[in-house]
Amino acid sequence: MATVTKYAILEKQSKGLNLWGNRFTDISISTLASVLNENQTLRELDLSYNRLLDKGVRIISKVLSLDNCLLKEIDLSSNRITDKGVKDIADMLRKNNTLERLLLNDNQITNDGLILLAKALADNKKLKQLKLEQSPPKQSTHEPNPRITRTGVERILDLLKDNHTLKEIYLKGHVNKEIKTELEEEAAFKTNIFLFL
Repeated sequence: MATVTKYAILEKQSKGLNLWGNRFTDISISTLASVLNENQTLRELDLSYNRLLDKGVRIISKVLSLDNCLLKEIDLSSNRITDKGVKDIADMLRKNNTLERLLLNDNQITNDGLILLAKALADNKKLKQLKLEQSPPKQSTHEPNPRITRTGVERILDLLKDNHTLKEIYLKGHVNKEIKTELEEEAAFKTNIFLFL
């Protein structure tokens, strides 16, 4: 896998690389990180459905914090990332000047992680889209996942009221249908952000 990845990134000068579902862990992601550090053409990277966990996210976040990183989109969905990993992502967002889309769907992020991201994005001038959607559990009654609640959503709207770059936040699967419209209207009133619940 390391040879294929290195060839695809460095020698083929790819603009996009899809590595979803490859069972990357924090150990194997180190190889990818070292290759990314040398890359000047890659713009989109899909690492969804791997096993990065918080340790792997720390490694990727360090690479994305470097001035020579030119990625515009990264998908870290379904990697069992918790609020601990989000702290590294938030630190990266304070330094990164190129990332426009960040996908963190189907992870284990709570209100606390959401607020960490919002605080980091308060001054970020590049990110346009943030996705934190949650799929319903397999044995679902279609009830929302309680990790992110109305309180968390309202708090981030307050934190992001002066951010004019971020255009879309996707939080489907987190709040009840009864308050969905109310929160979407609140987002339109307080910010320039389209909130999708």
